[in-house]
Amino acid sequence: MSLAQTIAQAMARMEGFFVPGARAARNNNPINLRDASGRYWSQYPRDAQGFIQFPTPEAGWEAALYQVNLDIGRGLSLEALIHKLAPAHENNTALYISNVAAWTGLDRTVPIRDLAAAESGPTSPPGPSGPGGSDILLAAAVAIGAASSFLILTDLI
Repeated sequence: MSLAQTIAQAMARMEGFFVPGARAARNNNPINLRDASGRYWSQYPRDAQGFIQFPTPEAGWEAALYQVNLDIGRGLSLEALIHKLAPAHENNTALYISNVAAWTGLDRTVPIRDLAAAESGPTSPPGPSGPGGSDILLAAAVAIGAASSFLILTDLI
């Protein structure tokens, strides 16, 4: 599993995606994304709080991995990524960061792309071509992420 998948899985756990009836599960939106700019997922409806309602869990995982990979490419640390995507005015961000760091084993203050480079050698982080793009790596990551979410869910039952 890639670092982006690992992070997205942990964030989905924090957001309640694996809990039937939770907002993230209802919206097929594992990390409860919003699209304030309307640039990325404007084709999808929003719930009353502005969270995107994806048509399928796979579409939600694709968006989650796209966003996490985008922020890895921007050089964000785990702490900065979570502050951005799970702001303190809506979340217990300190607990969120602590849990995700513990579940992933990642240093919360080091840029994630530096951790990825240390893990896999001197390579650039994946750069998905964007929603609806033809990036093969992103498609593979989504397929693996969807399968992984099934495995995690069945482990909880």
